[in-house]
Amino acid sequence: MRAIILLFVMTMMTVTGILGVMSRPASASNARTLDEQTHIAYLPHLSGALCGRTIDTFDDPTSGWFTGRRDTLTAEYLDGEYRFMVTQPMTVWLVVAPGCARANYRAEIDARWAGRPGNFYALMLDIRNGVDGSYLFAVNTDQRVWLVMQIRGGDLDFVIPETGNDAILPGGQVNRLAAERRGDTIFLFINDTPVGELRTGQSGSPVAAGLAVGTYTDVAPADARFDNYLYADTASGSGTPNGELRAQTSSVFGPFPWPGSGQ
Repeated sequence: MRAIILLFVMTMMTVTGILGVMSRPASASNARTLDEQTHIAYLPHLSGALCGRTIDTFDDPTSGWFTGRRDTLTAEYLDGEYRFMVTQPMTVWLVVAPGCARANYRAEIDARWAGRPGNFYALMLDIRNGVDGSYLFAVNTDQRVWLVMQIRGGDLDFVIPETGNDAILPGGQVNRLAAERRGDTIFLFINDTPVGELRTGQSGSPVAAGLAVGTYTDVAPADARFDNYLYADTASGSGTPNGELRAQTSSVFGPFPWPGSGQ
């Protein structure tokens, strides 16, 4: 009888340990933690079956985005938004979002200016190993234009030039930027309006997303606020397995000189 009870207890401990590993979300500051009472190791969600879509309202300051200062950049959670401020003119800073990389995806973000408008905020797309080759889908609300840049060898190059569109709300109003990858094409949206598409020539491999802010000419600082971030699989929109998913930690890159600035 005691042997049966012991076997039952050991079985329950094993199941509990497995469930503990499966259910605890990854921490941005510590990807592997050990519970001091149970001595169970909690690992990040690396399994495709467990990697749901990412939705972040930035109400939780521990949701994993980079915070701190780097040279002319300040990043912080502030009043239920993510603040990303750049003070040096003619420069661009990038932040990779926490979460899982996906092959076919839908990325969305609300963006607005807290201070003087006239600069660019952007949704960062197709981040692979490092940021080289990734794209920035950027919007200027003063001129009501959007454009696409790509990072190539440490520089930013224009892929799609400034293009005007009335879907862009001017000044400090909130604009929702969205991008959806289907195969080798990324479809671009502003406030639910299709504005363009980008053929990348690549498909199949999982990629991450992020955000960016660029100071344009002498208009500085660029004090952007982001909210309601979404990153999900396009297959179902609910985070079903999509290629080989892998966990991403949030990190910043920059400063990059604005294209043509001569810096």
